[in-house]
Amino acid sequence: MIKSLKIIFKYLQLSWMQGMEYRTNFIVWTLVDVGWTAIDLVFFQALISNIKMIGNWNLAQALIVIGTFRLLVFPVWGWMFASFNTLPKQISEGKLEMMIIKPVDSQFMVSVRQFSFSVLPSLIGGTIFLLLGVRELGYVPSFLNFIFFLGLLIVSVALMYGIYFISIALALFTERLNNIAHVFVALYDASRFPKEIYGIILQRILTTILPVALFIVVPSEVLFRPANWMSWLWFLILAVAFNVLARKIWLSGLRRYSSASS
Repeated sequence: MIKSLKIIFKYLQLSWMQGMEYRTNFIVWTLVDVGWTAIDLVFFQALISNIKMIGNWNLAQALIVIGTFRLLVFPVWGWMFASFNTLPKQISEGKLEMMIIKPVDSQFMVSVRQFSFSVLPSLIGGTIFLLLGVRELGYVPSFLNFIFFLGLLIVSVALMYGIYFISIALALFTERLNNIAHVFVALYDASRFPKEIYGIILQRILTTILPVALFIVVPSEVLFRPANWMSWLWFLILAVAFNVLARKIWLSGLRRYSSASS
């Protein structure tokens, strides 16, 4: 555990140094993130001002959802996409050996090798949106609600990681899937909308087979809805199941990759 934390810290340091080496690029992408954060706020406010409700969310609840969405932008774009972006290309070009021969778990190594700090504004913007949403609610959720909220955020990150890593690991079984890293982040963008806006069949798919509709909604609703223990339990089961599946697919793919390289 300590060894893993040291490796993560070293990669964080290296990623920060790389970001500061190309400061203009870092500043530009930071401003882009600020822009997307502002667009989210304007977009949802425009919707609410015209239709009063989005699915079954009012303005206060929508602000909390936006806040949760912006908070989770950091692990999605700042960690997962940064680490996974070039992995399919490395696999197709046979350059994965430098990762899998190290005396550290290969999945861990490819998962923490790069971070991006240009999405830090999303953490600030997300926090502001959450505070605005709580203020608009007219009441303050209990301390226990906030604890559950943080716990479900962690489960959400775990679920997103499992689904995202599965899509990346599929590159071990095919010739070229160089753009597969962009598929998940596109799905993540759709997760900020209530599942009620979709048809019944699509709702089932987005909450079971490909549960992107749960990433943002389940943690957010802790702050403005009564506790739904069955929903939370299902959320946890999905996170565990997708991570177990991701592990199996990765190990199976590595065996195929090794035999192809030999």
